[in-house]
Amino acid sequence: MTEWGGSVDFYDFEVQLKDIGFKYVNQGSFRRTFVRNKIVVKVPHNKDGIIDNRVEASAWRKYRDKPTSRGLKLAPCRLLSNGCLLMVKLNLGGKGRYPKWVYDCHTDGRQLGLYKRRYVLYDYACEIPERHKWEKEWGVESEFFSERAWV
Repeated sequence: MTEWGGSVDFYDFEVQLKDIGFKYVNQGSFRRTFVRNKIVVKVPHNKDGIIDNRVEASAWRKYRDKPTSRGLKLAPCRLLSNGCLLMVKLNLGGKGRYPKWVYDCHTDGRQLGLYKRRYVLYDYACEIPERHKWEKEWGVESEFFSERAWV
């Protein structure tokens, strides 16, 4: 794997995850998700997945239990040394009565769950306004979420 290359190969890591009881759950455009008990691991399968993991980890470090500058609340996570993201597994139940801030983000309740009896986002890399600033600091640019695409 190259740190910021196009495609990445986490095959061996995914095998290790399965060997210790993680189950593959889903795949998005940039990451594959594995779950065991109350832990989720987001494994990137391209450059944008690596950047998304780094953005989510940076956003959690910055905001923790406080809302973001847009009023969004985030699920706790941390970046692993290999670029994968470890996140708390959320309760995805609920009665569809979401807090007002949910309707101000792109997810509109689809990437939302309960953590400690409050709603938080679990897939929030594209919701963080600092993303473009951080990408510049890191010397990378997402091909999908470029600042030009949001203008």
